[in-house]
Amino acid sequence: MQPPNLVNQDALPWSGFEHTCVRDLAWCLFSPSLIAPSFSRYAPDARPAPADAIATLSRLDRNPTSLQEWMATCASRRLGFRFEHFWHFWWSQRQTECDECLYNFQLNLGGKTAGELDAISWYPQRRTVVHTELAVKFYLGIDSAQLPPERRSTDRLSWVGPGIQDRLDLKWQQLEQRQLTRLRDSAAQQLLPSHWHWERLQTQAIVRGRLYFPLHYLLDNRLGDWSLLAPDYLNPNHLSGYWLSLRQLAELDLQACLSTGVPGGKRPLAWVILERDQWFASLRVSRELFSQTPSKLLANQEQLLVQLSAHFKHYRQPLQFALLEFCETHWCERIRCFVVPDHWPGSTVP
Repeated sequence: MQPPNLVNQDALPWSGFEHTCVRDLAWCLFSPSLIAPSFSRYAPDARPAPADAIATLSRLDRNPTSLQEWMATCASRRLGFRFEHFWHFWWSQRQTECDECLYNFQLNLGGKTAGELDAISWYPQRRTVVHTELAVKFYLGIDSAQLPPERRSTDRLSWVGPGIQDRLDLKWQQLEQRQLTRLRDSAAQQLLPSHWHWERLQTQAIVRGRLYFPLHYLLDNRLGDWSLLAPDYLNPNHLSGYWLSLRQLAELDLQACLSTGVPGGKRPLAWVILERDQWFASLRVSRELFSQTPSKLLANQEQLLVQLSAHFKHYRQPLQFALLEFCETHWCERIRCFVVPDHWPGSTVP
């Protein structure tokens, strides 16, 4: 297995769409799973047929009002809820043999809540019920020895959330051993609508996100043995980026370090700190529209460092930024990184 490559953003299915909400929807549908397809014992990822999906997404890009209104009804700004809400929109629009869908279905057994199912779909023609669990995660790879013993995995790298409260291997274990098995219980099946006549239960997990490798591994040429760092369940085609500490950012010419990942080399470059609702699809924003986005273009790494230093004086949570390149009419994202506080992860442990 080769070291993780920076994905050519222009080749991805969402790269040409103009509206952010349509790009994010396409990202939810088409971005690679974090879990290797061959590793899961459950049904393949629910990826729509590309040709039909691109036609529908193109129509939405010309008139995104229905999608924008739908996303405005999302009850939370948390990324997991937004991810589910995008999928719910897609399922509500699709023309398939699916007759009914239930979302966030509560399992009340014996007067107690036994859990919640993200989505259940009934296919009467196939006499099949499909149970789907959805997850979107962003994990940073860190040497396991740098984590407290109770938080580290048995692998050389532990894949943890920015606040190290969440870990990829534990999340997948919970999905596979608990959440995806809940509807197998006969008592839980009795809670499904009585008119759902079915003979077959199909279960699937839709897991999207990005993995961020420590930038010092790249600089120290330690990614040559990346296969030793990747657990068996990891999809080798996942989306990736890098992470570094605030001190490392201050000491490095980051543009020079990452210059091999930026095509062209002579086009205007800019930096932008990402809001959480910009974590899904890579950025592609026209010069005219960028003034209307919640983020501000920064002309150089010095301006980026000033903004990040001000943030870390008061807050501990890591931030993401992107390096953008101006291509004809748009600023297009080329590289995405997390910046963590100095002494991370200890600086984020409560």
